Amino acid sequence: YQFRAGVGQVSWGVNELFKITDLINQKDRSELPFQRKLGQPLASLSFYVGEDLIELYTMHDVRTAWYPGEDGRLRYPILVDNDNEVYDWGKTNRWDFAGRWKTRLWDMDLALSHFYGMTRDPYFIFNYDFNNPFLIPVYEKVNQSSVEWQYAWNDLLLKAEYTYQTGSLEQFESAAGGFEYTFGSVFGSAMDVTWYVEGIWDSRDHIYSTLLDHDVGVAARLALN
Repeated sequence: YQFRAGVGQVSWGVNELFKITDLINQKDRSELPFQRKLGQPLASLSFYVGEDLIELYTMHDVRTAWYPGEDGRLRYPILVDNDNEVYDWGKTNRWDFAGRWKTRLWDMDLALSHFYGMTRDPYFIFNYDFNNPFLIPVYEKVNQSSVEWQYAWNDLLLKAEYTYQTGSLEQFESAAGGFEYTFGSVFGSAMDVTWYVEGIWDSRDHIYSTLLDHDVGVAARLALN
């Protein structure tokens, strides 16, 4: 058994580029495209049932996203008002809850998770002030169920994630997956090069939090060793 309490960061998911299941912590939107996270007050209990890992979380309050200002880059055409967010706290008020079950089946790694709490991806409303226009973030309680899958096939590592979310503007589902392949000791050196190829699909017609909904991403990582 392991019990933790304090300000912590938790990561879910198996993908490198499209981490759609990783909702439990807020990302720092002013640091995009880097996937840095904001720590959050939480308590967690994790334990094994046989070889299966169970993780339970409770989190207090929400770390709101900080969006780039007027001189920032990768921002919306209209600035986001970082000081006047709107919250729909729901029945559990400022408390969020999450759980995750991780197991291994037929040489595959599987994980099922569920999150109930304040969304980390707000939608926006307009302040209707045409002299000083701003977008106002709206946070609301959501339920998100997720599945993660990973399988090593020879030198390929196959990965996939699936989520289904309700409680936001519209219920939706999304899927993302792909593979990674490592070339070891390239050109007879000690360096390794790993290639990542992933695709994402989302059932929503309009997404406020990201431009990546029906896309393919390719990346490479160089390890100097």
